[in-house]
Amino acid sequence: MKKFLSCISIISLMGILFVACNKTIDNPTEPSSITTSQPPTITSNSNGEIPEYIPGSIKLFPDLAIINERGYLPKHREIWHQIPGGDLNMYMEKDKGFDFDKYVQSLILPDGELSEMACVLLVKHYNIPKEDFEKAIEKLRKHAIEDGWDLTHEEFELPNADIIYTFDNDLISEYYRRE
Repeated sequence: MKKFLSCISIISLMGILFVACNKTIDNPTEPSSITTSQPPTITSNSNGEIPEYIPGSIKLFPDLAIINERGYLPKHREIWHQIPGGDLNMYMEKDKGFDFDKYVQSLILPDGELSEMACVLLVKHYNIPKEDFEKAIEKLRKHAIEDGWDLTHEEFELPNADIIYTFDNDLISEYYRRE
C-alpha cells in the first residue's frame, strides 16, 4: 500500500511538472481561455509597511508528494529553497570564480532546511539593490502571467521584495512557512 501511494504521488507530481513545462508557443491558447490567478493575498501589518502572509493564499504541494521527493516535510514553502532566476542570474554569471549553488548547499542544516532563504543569500552575497530586485521579479511575474502560470501555486510563487529586504530571518521564515 505504501508503494502504491508513493507511486501515485510521484505520478501526480510528474503530471503537474509536465503540464507546467509543456506550455509552448507552438500550441497557443486563446487569451479568453487563459486563466490567471491574482498574486497571493497580502495585507499590511500594524505599521503599514511590511506585508503579512495570509495562510491559504498559496496552494501547496501535497505533503506526501514533498515527503517522497525530499524525504522529509520542509518547514518552508518551495520558494525558500529557490533562486527566482531571470535577470537575477546575471549576478551569478558575472562572478565566475564563486559557486553560489555550492555555497547555498553548504548552509543546509541537519534537518534538511536552509539556515536562511536562498533568495536572501543571493541578495546579500551580490549586494543586489532592492530596485533591481523588484524590476527582475516584476519581469518574471509578467512572463509568468503571459504563460498562464498560477502564481498562487507553490511551484510558481515569486519572492516578495518587501519581506526579503527586511533581512529579518525570523520574519522571513514566518512569512514563507508551510502551513
